[in-house]
Amino acid sequence: DRNIVFIIPDFAGEEFDDPLIRPITRERIQKACRDGDVSPDEARLLGGFLDEGSRGVHAEIDGTLAGYAWVQDHGEYHFGPAGKTAIPHGYVFAKNLFVSSQFRGRKLGQKLNAARLSLVPADRVPVVFIIPDNRYAIRNWEEYGFRPVLEVRQSRRLGGRWKTRVTRLSECAKADALLEAITEASRG
Repeated sequence: DRNIVFIIPDFAGEEFDDPLIRPITRERIQKACRDGDVSPDEARLLGGFLDEGSRGVHAEIDGTLAGYAWVQDHGEYHFGPAGKTAIPHGYVFAKNLFVSSQFRGRKLGQKLNAARLSLVPADRVPVVFIIPDNRYAIRNWEEYGFRPVLEVRQSRRLGGRWKTRVTRLSECAKADALLEAITEASRG
């Protein structure tokens, strides 16, 4: 399994305003579950994001939860089949973007990405892990100024323990704390 880690090295904040996109709340998640927009398991997952302190936005079309996106600025971030890392101070990780199939093709993913970037304070470094095959996501994030800084590979043999290898893709100094955090987590 492979992820490319992207950051915006000189992030200065992002403004976003669209009436379709709003902050996500526990009440909105519960309504989405009652309305059948999300399953009970998905509602528990989204509620767990709120419990851990993540912040999210959602798109609502005609009263239906059409999609959501989250950011996390502290705690432990999980990626790939078995990857995890502590989030270094000063970094904010983008996580879990979803657009319901009935609303795809309306550029909601781009709007949700812009909205969640507006949740990142100007003095923080936005981070996103992307599977290399997801060229659409790579192109979308690069339009916001994200640049690849690390490659993270996870592997295991015959059901053994997962191993993580991190390769630097850029000499960007703001990748140092990420490299250290991911490497430290892989030892534990």
